[in-house]
Amino acid sequence: MMGQLNKLQSSEEQSTMEQSSRQQPSEEQSTKNVIQQANLTPGNINLLHLMIRSNKPIDAITKVFKDCKKDINAVIFGATALSLTLYHNRMDVFDLILNESDPELDIRSKDKNKRIEPPIVTACRQGKLDASTRLLEGGCDTEGVDDVGHTALWLATRQRYPRICALLIRYGANVNPSVEWNRSPLYVSLKFPRRTDITELFVYHGADVRIKGEHKFKSLLYWAMFHDSLNMVKVLANAGVNITTDGNIQNNQLLPAFAQNDEFQNWLQQELKNPPSLYHHCRIVIRRKIQDLHEGSNFLKNLNKLPLPSKVINYIALKDIIAESKQNMV
Repeated sequence: MMGQLNKLQSSEEQSTMEQSSRQQPSEEQSTKNVIQQANLTPGNINLLHLMIRSNKPIDAITKVFKDCKKDINAVIFGATALSLTLYHNRMDVFDLILNESDPELDIRSKDKNKRIEPPIVTACRQGKLDASTRLLEGGCDTEGVDDVGHTALWLATRQRYPRICALLIRYGANVNPSVEWNRSPLYVSLKFPRRTDITELFVYHGADVRIKGEHKFKSLLYWAMFHDSLNMVKVLANAGVNITTDGNIQNNQLLPAFAQNDEFQNWLQQELKNPPSLYHHCRIVIRRKIQDLHEGSNFLKNLNKLPLPSKVINYIALKDIIAESKQNMV
């Protein structure tokens, strides 16, 4: 009797295990089920997108990738495979796509937050230095913009990534992409705190300080004073900001920290009483001419082409004003 009972119990356990095995398919079978449900076939670019979104192993993705390289630029649900790898932080797949296919680097894609931007803007916004480098090495457009007109340089500034800003400038990014304050990397570097290193980098590489602010009193000079940076006020003045026409100084609307700062007041009185030197005028005229001719790109490269002594070149480049650490960032 006991033997029959044990045999029956063993049979029930085996049946339960078989049923459980049928209810919990393997990962491979699970993937096949997803493919069948989505009506996808191996080699279909849709499958590659699905696997990136589902965070499948790189080995499995590589097998599928081989059969759909020709369709790598397809936009599915608003995004390319290349942009998807950035959205889902799949840098192994990002490298695979760049190494083993010929993707178009400037196609704009839409992420889950409905931002529409090319891969270089995404990579810079996310602070992905290596990905940004690979895209730039591949020849992507440094001036690609998102759906509100912001360049990669603007986003890297807003997110406070000085190394990425320097990288973009090295590859010819325009430091003056727009005359509008809300699309100016220089303006956003001054408006938000803890970005003076980026501001100095921009000024050194030819940022145009003639940019108008969002309000006549919200000038570049205002934000430098707002963040209590006397050094930045001096940098802007030497780069061409006319402090005598600035509304805050004209109307004596200085922030308390500057109104009560003896060092600033002494410097300001000297600037207001004494006319700018001829050297200063020449520096500003030459800087602006290069800025206008070359549209904010490769400022130092074009400056160094001028038949001028190195001492004069250094003066025009503001090497006597900009910190050496910022000069060596690019």
